[in-house]
Amino acid sequence: SNALEFIAGCFAVWKAGAIVVAEDPSIRDENLCPVLQDCAPQALLVDRDIAERLDVRRHGLENLRVVYVKDQTFTLSALEGVRVESLDAALENKSSPTLLRFNSASPDDVATITYRRGSAGCAEGVMNTHENWLAGAAFTGEYHGLTKQDILLLPLPLHRSLAMRQMLAYVMAGARIILARDLNQAVKLLKNQRPSALALRPDGVKLLLDKFAPALQKLAGSLRHVVIGSAPLHEGELEPLCRLLPQTLIDLNCNLTEAQAGFLRVGADGSLNGVCRAAPTLTLRVVDEQGRQARPGQAGWLLLKGPGLM
Repeated sequence: SNALEFIAGCFAVWKAGAIVVAEDPSIRDENLCPVLQDCAPQALLVDRDIAERLDVRRHGLENLRVVYVKDQTFTLSALEGVRVESLDAALENKSSPTLLRFNSASPDDVATITYRRGSAGCAEGVMNTHENWLAGAAFTGEYHGLTKQDILLLPLPLHRSLAMRQMLAYVMAGARIILARDLNQAVKLLKNQRPSALALRPDGVKLLLDKFAPALQKLAGSLRHVVIGSAPLHEGELEPLCRLLPQTLIDLNCNLTEAQAGFLRVGADGSLNGVCRAAPTLTLRVVDEQGRQARPGQAGWLLLKGPGLM
């Protein structure tokens, strides 16, 4: 879940030369089981409720060697030979069994596998290398002009690519990250912490506009930018958000998260379909259905090549 242990766990896995598969803690069994079968994990970092759910199944866990459980440890009766360790103790270095071999990673090694919900019983995983993530995060930091003085309030689910990219960009800049478990907690933190940046999904924008517009308006002088992704912004919400925050840069990167390529602006037809900035490491082309270079004003396919792509 949205907690420091998630971030610490990611960096620990990468330091070990292993691959992070981040998942939603509320994932249903019918979606979790295909993921486990596909990636065949050797280690799990989980909350207690997930560990209890796994205790009744074995399929997909044949290679499992260790389970790190947050808050409390217990024996997994169905998983003989699997070590169960306290995640809290491990992070405090009180319990560090040598269960994972440490390797140095190269830029083109896979760092993460991100699974999307495919058809029933099917897991569709997308791979990102270390270079992919670093290129995307570096571009994000450069685009935002991040410094050590910046503060990001992050209520987005950390297992999502957009949140991971923001987290890495701020870590690389030496900036501060405030984790919020949900939007309600984020609203309280907005008043007390006065962040310089806020990451939202469209449903979060709607809630802020409907119920917390005065609180948001008070941040107009300190909130440098708001990034919105994961889904298209609801129609008619960009304009009131810009009125509330006239000096704030509103970043829209829906449909660009996977490419980690750039940020959107309002196009000539009023739709959010213009790319206002693309990563300098990427080559972009617009082609027609036959693969020929599209003419100015002609609709076509956007092709991207270079670091930062899933």
